Amino acid sequence: MEKVVRTICQACHCECGVLAIVEQGKVIEIKGDFNHPMNRGFICVKGKAEPERLYHADRLKFPMKRAGERGSGKWERVSWEQALDGIAESLTQVKETYGSEAIAAIHGTGPRRSLTSALFPYALRSPNRISVDLHICFAPSLVAEGLTVGHSIMMEQGPDYGHAKCIFVWGANPLASHPPRGSEILEAKRNRKTKLIVVDPRKTTLASKADLWLQVRPGTDDALALGILHVIVGRDLYDKAFVKEWCRGFEELREHLRPYTPEKVSEITWVPASKLIEAAEMYATTKPAALHHRVAIEHNINSAQTDRALVILIALTGNLDVKGGNLLPMQIPGYIPSIALAGAGPWLKPERRSWKSASEAKSTL
Repeated sequence: MEKVVRTICQACHCECGVLAIVEQGKVIEIKGDFNHPMNRGFICVKGKAEPERLYHADRLKFPMKRAGERGSGKWERVSWEQALDGIAESLTQVKETYGSEAIAAIHGTGPRRSLTSALFPYALRSPNRISVDLHICFAPSLVAEGLTVGHSIMMEQGPDYGHAKCIFVWGANPLASHPPRGSEILEAKRNRKTKLIVVDPRKTTLASKADLWLQVRPGTDDALALGILHVIVGRDLYDKAFVKEWCRGFEELREHLRPYTPEKVSEITWVPASKLIEAAEMYATTKPAALHHRVAIEHNINSAQTDRALVILIALTGNLDVKGGNLLPMQIPGYIPSIALAGAGPWLKPERRSWKSASEAKSTL
């Protein structure tokens, strides 16, 4: 007999709501859940393929122990008790012989994988936790945005597409990587005539639908952001009230921006000066506006400074923590951010970083 189980997809960080169709104890199909706010019924190819991954013949289901020489490819199945006892014995031996710091854990990313892998070495009193990709994926954003405004505001949860009149997508392809949010962008453009600016070296599907596509030279995003800031500050398009009330270091920023004229930045980025100016004016004057970037920004040696330039761009135009802009997160009781900050970052005054209660956030939206 067939039954439907409401659950959450774990194929990526979106964690969409899905309906698992189960027949005789086996998942035969995955469908999108129309009652889930994250995806509203949408499901991507990764989610649809989950049953295939779950029941694939090559999937590792039991503990296996090497049965031959290293590299021989010979393995034998052992019980969970044998596997766990063997691992504990080896770790204890290393710890007692060489100390806790001789143990290290290396891991990739995943909705739950990063958390558990991080806690494992700490439980053994070792600081040696290594992520193979976190230093070029999300960590630069946590550092840069955390030190500038207190929290990451440009990834999936920060941009408020539902109320934005202008959406700036920078180094991201959400139609492919985060389809539920990508569909929100297209809905905003189709139903509310929201302006769309896309920065990407490639003409993606989203770029082809943009009001303005800036085909940036790879690795020069920081210069492009500074050029846009140069135009906004130079033409007095910034939010003067917000800057006066909440920001510090503005005059130093103005001085830093002087060399980054549209013409100079065009030489660096290959983006025509006229398009750079048009993007700056469109983003600064079409309010509220939301800016979204993804990890393409972080795959460069100047990623943290690029990210800081983008978050300053948001604040400078008064699009920080406003309906239709980039929202600061709600305060979650017992939640400790990934980066613990003793005070405000060097650019935004600390009073602005007050956390919202759930009721306050609800009234704001």
